[in-house]
Amino acid sequence: MTKYYSVVSELWRDRASCKEVGVDIFFAETEHRTKEQANKNKAAKLMCSKCKAQSECLSYALNNKIEYGIWGGFTSRERRNICAIFKLKSYTIPLTKTIINKTIASIKEQNQQIKI
Repeated sequence: MTKYYSVVSELWRDRASCKEVGVDIFFAETEHRTKEQANKNKAAKLMCSKCKAQSECLSYALNNKIEYGIWGGFTSRERRNICAIFKLKSYTIPLTKTIINKTIASIKEQNQQIKI
């Protein structure tokens, strides 16, 4: 029996902004970050924030329990936090879109509070 879903579920990679970029910026995170690593993380997150496949990428990382790198704009630590909060067996694309939107809204709100 052929598994068609696995092929279809990874078609998002063809639309990903990162497909033509080296992977080193997405795997720069470590416990002891240097300024260069922090800059790579920022660059990766910025690229993810503008990507048409961001929610599919995050969903892929959450569903496959990928432990390293930035996927869908979230670090491994941020993804672990998502899993700890939701405790789901499967993360659908609509759910990951909601998580992304709520995270963006929360960051904007925190930035507004800092400016006051």
